[in-house]
Amino acid sequence: MPPAIPADAKIVIAVPTAAPPERTWTWPEFTERFAPVVRRFLQNLLGPENIADALILDTLAGFFIKPPRFEYSRPIEPFGRFLLECVLLDMKSAAAATGNAWGFQLDRLQVGRIRVDEAWDEAWQQELLRAAVRSVHREAPDSESFKIFELCTLRGLSLEEVGRRLGIPESSVLRARERLGRIVRQRKQEIEARGE
Repeated sequence: MPPAIPADAKIVIAVPTAAPPERTWTWPEFTERFAPVVRRFLQNLLGPENIADALILDTLAGFFIKPPRFEYSRPIEPFGRFLLECVLLDMKSAAAATGNAWGFQLDRLQVGRIRVDEAWDEAWQQELLRAAVRSVHREAPDSESFKIFELCTLRGLSLEEVGRRLGIPESSVLRARERLGRIVRQRKQEIEARGE
C-alpha cells in the first residue's frame, strides 16, 4: 500500500540537461504527469491484467519520501528512463516481498531489454503527446481549430466528414488541422526539453 502523501507536498527535480534545469512538482502534478506513463508501460509490457495502481503510486511516492529535492545526474539519459528503472526495481521487489501477490508475469520481463525499452519508449512518447494535447486544449478549450484537430487527428474522421459536421470547407479543416498539429508537436518538444 503506498504511503499517504499530502496533496501540498512538493519536490524539486533538478535535471541538468533540461530547460529550465529545475522543476517543482506537487504530488497531484507529479502523479498526473507520470502515473499514466507507468500504467501504459505496464500495459504494453505485461498486459492490462497485470496493472496494479498501488504499485504505480508506491513507485512515484518514493520520490516524495526522500528529501524535497531530487538531483538527477544522468545527463545522457532523460528522467523518464530513470523512472523506468525505478518501476522495474519496484516490480521485482514487490514480487519478491509478497510471493508475487501482485500477479505480475515476471517471465515477460525476461524477453530482453529491447522489448522493455520499446514498451517504455512507446508509453513515454504517447504520454508526451497526450500531455502536449492537454496543454494546448487548456489554452483554448472552446476553439474551433482544436475541435477540428480533435475530430481529425484524435478520432480519425476524414476532412470531408469534419467539414460536413462543422459546416466549413475541407480546405479550412485541413489548414486548422495542420496548424494545431504544428502547435501540438512544438508543445511536445517543449515538454521534452523541460525533462518531463
